[in-house]
Amino acid sequence: MTSSRRYSSRPQSRDADRQGSTTTQTKTSGDANLFWGRGVLAGVQAFLFTTLLVIIPVVATATISTTLIDQDSDLGSASLAGLRVWLLAHGYAITLSGVEITLIPLGITLAALLAARASARRTANRHWRTGLAFTMTYLVLTLIPAVTLGASVPTFLRGTVMTLLFAAGAWMLGTHRSHTPLILPQRLTEMIRSIPWWIRHACRSGAIMMAGVTVVSSLIVAVWLFVGRDPMAQVLTQWSLDAPSGAALGLAQAVFVPTLIAWAGAWVTGGAFTIGDYVHYSQHDVTLGPLPAFPMLASIPSDVMTPTTTWGLASIVALFAAWTGWRAVSRLKSARLSTIVSMPLVAGAVSLFLAAAGIVLTSGAVGPGALHHVGIVLWPSLGALALVLIPAHLVGGVAGARLIRRHLNVLSGRKTRQESTTSTEEATPVSPRTPQSSE
Repeated sequence: MTSSRRYSSRPQSRDADRQGSTTTQTKTSGDANLFWGRGVLAGVQAFLFTTLLVIIPVVATATISTTLIDQDSDLGSASLAGLRVWLLAHGYAITLSGVEITLIPLGITLAALLAARASARRTANRHWRTGLAFTMTYLVLTLIPAVTLGASVPTFLRGTVMTLLFAAGAWMLGTHRSHTPLILPQRLTEMIRSIPWWIRHACRSGAIMMAGVTVVSSLIVAVWLFVGRDPMAQVLTQWSLDAPSGAALGLAQAVFVPTLIAWAGAWVTGGAFTIGDYVHYSQHDVTLGPLPAFPMLASIPSDVMTPTTTWGLASIVALFAAWTGWRAVSRLKSARLSTIVSMPLVAGAVSLFLAAAGIVLTSGAVGPGALHHVGIVLWPSLGALALVLIPAHLVGGVAGARLIRRHLNVLSGRKTRQESTTSTEEATPVSPRTPQSSE
């Protein structure tokens, strides 16, 4: 009886296992489909939010303004103009009124990033399938108007790469939760964990250094705009604007403030930027020429900086880089000398890579002829940045290394003991030996 029951229960257990595995597979496939679906839905929402964020102000300005925009344009042409500006914010070159423009308005890019982040926070989740679906959906929907409106081929690759980074960054920012990691593929997680810890630490330090340079540059731009109020007002008198056109011009200047901050970052660290072929700005040389009638450009100082100001600004950046190096290395309980020396090099390489990406994003054309290039001079600016950041970061790291401080303490301790022994011997008189008498 017992054996019959035992044999009869085995098929039932096998059937139960099969049903359980089938249920698990169905649930897993259902969860995967849910992840893909939510990513596609969030990508469509982000595309609609970002396009309407740009098109609506352009259409409103074209409808209300009487001086800034050509009144021959109808609602459809104004909408297409807004869509072209949206493409320009994603890195694609556009043509407005027969003028090719490649300079990216980073202010619109940042505003669109916040809108896409809100869409991802509302609909998407932290699984990698959702992130991949969100990124690819947004990219495909961006490529449709880019191909339809005839984006130029040289900037097509730049726009595609920038859109991929834009969508992936919006998803990561939107789904980020404190103390909650992203659900990534296992192979990717293993690849990230296989990177040596000191390289990851150095990459973080390089990003922090560039964040510090950005903060200093923002303060410099604030000073420029405050001091250059009168020259900006004089340029503004050249425009005959009504209230809506004035608001649109102010908004147009605001979207280029991040670009001016990047230019000021190159200027602070000893680099240079140009506005066309005849205008050149650096701390050591200023060459003035005809400028576009853009009030914000009149706030840039036209005089060469004094040596005190030059060294003072460079010292601020260098001190921050040294503090970053000291903070990064002092937290390490144990590190080899090769690691202490290699970390500043990796951090400097990351900083230079981020700076080069910023130079590409803040340089381009705003018109034909002399304005075919506006932005930062690449190689001199990167060289000046490397000379400021890398040595200062290395000095700070060496000063904060426990290994170096341990050796210095040991050397100072030995010296102290030797000095104390010598002083004791000099202070104690030596009594002459008396011969022992033998009995």
